[in-house]
Amino acid sequence: MLHLSTSILLQTFLVPILIIYADKPLIVENGAVCENKATGFFVVDNKILGTANSIVYKDTPEEDCITTCSTNRDRFGRSILCASFVYDHVSFTCTIFKEKAKPEGNADVVHVVGKRYFEKICLEEEVPKECADSQFIRADDFVLIGFARNVTLVETMEQCVAQCVKEKDCKVYNFFPRVLFLLFFLFMQCINRELELNEAFLRHNLSYIYSDTLFMFLMLFL
Repeated sequence: MLHLSTSILLQTFLVPILIIYADKPLIVENGAVCENKATGFFVVDNKILGTANSIVYKDTPEEDCITTCSTNRDRFGRSILCASFVYDHVSFTCTIFKEKAKPEGNADVVHVVGKRYFEKICLEEEVPKECADSQFIRADDFVLIGFARNVTLVETMEQCVAQCVKEKDCKVYNFFPRVLFLLFFLFMQCINRELELNEAFLRHNLSYIYSDTLFMFLMLFL
């Protein structure tokens, strides 16, 4: 009788709980899933993620790698979780990760020439749909010096991106995680995405300095 009662209790309480959790939408804290939001990517050249927990796709164009990470579904139709990826333009290899680099994630980045690190971000709902899969060049530990058009308090880098996208003339911004504000820099023309960073700065007469504190600037390509 006791065994039967225990079985009935398990069926009565545990099964509904399992059903409730099964019906909940997939929520991933590391930002792999952007529910009802467009995705974008922070991009860092010559960096890889220092973790072996990955999925590797060979002979894959960069565009397919971006689509795979953005949709969390590979070219074979299989579901995956992608919070970031590394692309090798020499071997055409796409390496998918479930985690992000610090400070947004827990993984360390390693300097490797020829690799490109992409970190998925969820764009704010008010960001235009045309900005989906946009790439934002990130340069850690550097600070731009120049004329700041605007200063805004934010809580995350994603909010930084959203604010910059809404600004008509915002092309580059500084982000200071410890004090949580950003600076907008006004340019008279768009920076060509084919330009190297140093060439772009020289063209616009901007200077930048290296800092050993947690600063970063990001370049927006429209």
